[in-house]
Amino acid sequence: MNNTSEENDYRAMLMNFRISDLQKLLKPFGKNLTGRRFDLQYVALDMLNSKPIGLNYEAFLIKILEIHNDQMRNSMQSKKKWFMYMNHNTQVPQQRMQTYINPIEAKYISGNAMAINNIQPVPGNYQPIRHKNTVSSQFLPNQHNYMSYMKTQNSERFYLKTMNSQNTPVTLTPEIVAQYKFKKLPFYEVQEDIIKLTLLNESEKCSLATASKGTREYKLVHTMSLEQASLIAMNRDISHGQKKYLYQYQIRFCQLEFGRSEVTDFLPMELHIRIGEKVCTLPPIALTQQIFETPRRIAGPIDCTQILKLNPNLANHITLNWLPDGKAYAVAVFLVKKLSPDDLVKKLLEKESKSSEETRNYIIKKLENVDPDLTTTSYHFSLICPLSKSRMTLPAKSIQCDHLQCFDAETFILMNEKKPTWTCPTCNKPILYEDISIENYILEIIKSPLLQVDDKEIEFLADGSWIIYKEKNNKYIKNTKSTLDTATPTVSIDVDDSGDE
Repeated sequence: MNNTSEENDYRAMLMNFRISDLQKLLKPFGKNLTGRRFDLQYVALDMLNSKPIGLNYEAFLIKILEIHNDQMRNSMQSKKKWFMYMNHNTQVPQQRMQTYINPIEAKYISGNAMAINNIQPVPGNYQPIRHKNTVSSQFLPNQHNYMSYMKTQNSERFYLKTMNSQNTPVTLTPEIVAQYKFKKLPFYEVQEDIIKLTLLNESEKCSLATASKGTREYKLVHTMSLEQASLIAMNRDISHGQKKYLYQYQIRFCQLEFGRSEVTDFLPMELHIRIGEKVCTLPPIALTQQIFETPRRIAGPIDCTQILKLNPNLANHITLNWLPDGKAYAVAVFLVKKLSPDDLVKKLLEKESKSSEETRNYIIKKLENVDPDLTTTSYHFSLICPLSKSRMTLPAKSIQCDHLQCFDAETFILMNEKKPTWTCPTCNKPILYEDISIENYILEIIKSPLLQVDDKEIEFLADGSWIIYKEKNNKYIKNTKSTLDTATPTVSIDVDDSGDE
């Protein structure tokens, strides 16, 4: 980000964050969440200004903007309630407050946060309509309310200025919707975009008999090609009454918000999908512990393959029903290939990764940068996977993480197949499958004949070599030459607390 004005905008956002906002910002990036507001602001500003190695800077900026937008939504809601309160308590005969909203604003990216500057107080017939940014003094009975109102106005102007500084149009045109991209799903390999991301237009008509009042409807039509139908039909397992498809038709929904070009799955309220007369199975409703929170279905892709017509001569009519909640939703359909955990592990092994020498040099550099006041000349490393609690067989970590500690790649992938969190078990940062890399130096150590079955810990020394810590015998076993040469002899060194030689 080279624009000084934009940098100042992000700094201004940070300075306006509360402690809870700062904690929400810093938590995904593995920072300490304790301390005063000033301390947390200092950490966040330092990350913004210095762009430390290993920080996903783009994700950091997006998180700042996301929290700022949440603040603005809450501010706009508070302003609306304030107007309603003042209207209720103002003793002016034959006068009422009306809210005028431009209908076009209903499709704004910010979901519930429609542009509050388009809300105008409309007085009685005996007074003209004022400019949208002016309010009669009768609505500002004291200085405290006036200052509160102006603070809200300034925040909203800054919100709109931020939107303009990003050069992002406000209305959701098809061209703007097309710029959004779904986040990749590691266990699904996209073969073809069947229906590109499309805004859900809220049609008044609803053909669903059991629908709630206000339910909207949107229809899509797709006819398979001969190649698509053959690909699915020839790669399915329907033996023993089961229906497993290697290639699937996948429906994905998302919410469109400003500041996020990459979107994740997010299902509309009371979603219902029919293909022809057949009803599509949806993800279960997530359990919520919040009393006033409306239950939602677990976000994720929806497999509709089983109820599709695998016939190039017959069209598939897809009917979508949902209950509007003020957010802007979009839908897309993909032809994907289902991948197994073994497939993902194989892809990791085939991918080019860091050499042993590179990792060794990184260890040397990391130990050189230790605080000079500390006499640390080694780095503790556990051979135990933090997930499986057993020794790693395929050590890996994200290239975005700056720590040395690894996890077992096979265990990590298996756990994310069951419950996809894709979070580093060491620093709790969100990581991408594409960023996971096998650590060849650690793999060589694990395969070294110097290690015994019960060895769990090693230490890296300042020269990049390593030693084994024997917890039971209170001994070190150190390779006398380069650890890259696994055939070298070993020397046992007793650790004596008395210091005698």
